[in-house]
Amino acid sequence: MAYVEQWLSAELSALTAPAFPLTAPQGQALPIVIYKRTGTSRERTLANAIGLPVASFEINVYSLTYAEAKSISEEIRSALDEYVGTNATGVVVQRANMIDESDDVLLPNEGQSKPIYIVALNFEVRFQED
Repeated sequence: MAYVEQWLSAELSALTAPAFPLTAPQGQALPIVIYKRTGTSRERTLANAIGLPVASFEINVYSLTYAEAKSISEEIRSALDEYVGTNATGVVVQRANMIDESDDVLLPNEGQSKPIYIVALNFEVRFQED
């Protein structure tokens, strides 16, 4: 059985920055992309679920420069927004849509020389459940 997270991992792995679910390995150099599923809703009929859930994902880009974070986030938006189809994982995506985007910064702690810039993208992905 293929999972929608496998579809997302495959799509993100084709992009510029390395992508990791939930957390990155310790010592991983920036830029990086970290993604997580924030929820899944399943529409139902009176009898059962219709088999086309919508998964919500938060995708965060971390970089030492704001320009690089924005560039990578644009690459992600271009690859995923309005995606329809099936990739090598076999997951059938009926639609993927970017819901919103926001910016943030982690100010340097003692011993750090630069801030870390973050661009957060939120997507909803309707997919066919096995």
